[in-house]
Amino acid sequence: MEENKEQKPPQHEPVEERKASKEDKEKTENPPAAVEKPAKTSYGRKKRKPKITIGVREPIRKTIYDILLENLKFSGRKTFIHRLIYAGIHTFPIEQNCKFDTATPITKFFRNIINKTNNSVYVLEKMTGFLVYYDMHFIHLVEGDEDALGIHLRLLYESEDFDKIEKLKLFAVVNHIHARMMTDWLFYYGTPRKCVATIDISTGEDLAMVLYICIQKVLKLIIQISSQMSQSDILVDPSSLRIRGSDTENVPRASRSSITVTASNIHNRNNPMKGLLPEVEQLDILLPSEWIPELVEYKNSYGRYVVRASYKDQVWPIPSDFIPYDIFDTGYRMVIEFPKSGTKKEHVARRKSEQPPEDDGKNRKQAELEEEEKEDEEEDDEEEDDDLDEKEFTK
Repeated sequence: MEENKEQKPPQHEPVEERKASKEDKEKTENPPAAVEKPAKTSYGRKKRKPKITIGVREPIRKTIYDILLENLKFSGRKTFIHRLIYAGIHTFPIEQNCKFDTATPITKFFRNIINKTNNSVYVLEKMTGFLVYYDMHFIHLVEGDEDALGIHLRLLYESEDFDKIEKLKLFAVVNHIHARMMTDWLFYYGTPRKCVATIDISTGEDLAMVLYICIQKVLKLIIQISSQMSQSDILVDPSSLRIRGSDTENVPRASRSSITVTASNIHNRNNPMKGLLPEVEQLDILLPSEWIPELVEYKNSYGRYVVRASYKDQVWPIPSDFIPYDIFDTGYRMVIEFPKSGTKKEHVARRKSEQPPEDDGKNRKQAELEEEEKEDEEEDDEEEDDDLDEKEFTK
């Protein structure tokens, strides 16, 4: 009996818990489909429009400035490069046995100016050039940006030894050159051939031809030297061909470079360089001429705007919207008051009397015809009087 009392009957789970456990098993085995929640609608607010993705984008439009920057980047430049050629007479001392590569006072003078110009902050394209000088004459070709040329001319005229230079004339100005003639600043000393033929400059065309020949010889001389720089005849200091720490690799350094010619080339009588040097007789004709512009005029033109004398002669078509050509014309007088007295016809007649008389072409012709008729009548009267006098005299 005691054992039966200790054994308790099994406790059964309630019916509701059994049903819940069965439903949970079914949900885990077969989960129900996700039920979409209804979209929240807030009355009084605008619904957001869906973003529309377009597959084809509109091309970016390039301006002329963008194309210009691309071209400068491809050519390895920062801005445009200009070329300036000028000549003059100098009084710097030169030794009798002067070699091609020796530094003379005139080369030191121009080299210091070139170095000061290139060390300026405002210069983007460094200055390069070529100096050809004789015992009394010189021709200087320089290349650089606009600021470099302006600084170079200012330093030239403000230098201490400028009193040793005379008759500076401008030979040529070439804007936006395609390529540099030289990669550095070089100098060349030589003795040109003597011009045997007489040069006739009776007209302006003859003077222009002499100037053209002189410039062509200088350019051919530079081309000849640049072609021989790669050979053994002419050697250039390689340390002066590049700028250290510069952004542009193609920009040279104008410093200690010079031309060194071998002894065989110096003593050779048939030196091709001698035939490419401009004759002294040509320079003696060009420098004193009044038709060749002075370098001072070009130097003073920097930083100044050109004042046009007349828009009618310089610009076509005439910009009448900006220039009031009718400022001295009499305007139309509008009637803003009521007639004081009289009818409408009297008022119109009064207005016509107040206006100045019109000077038309018809009125002029009529006046001329009337004057001619009066003159003809006076001549006829004079002829009749003469006839009467003759008749009386014969009687």
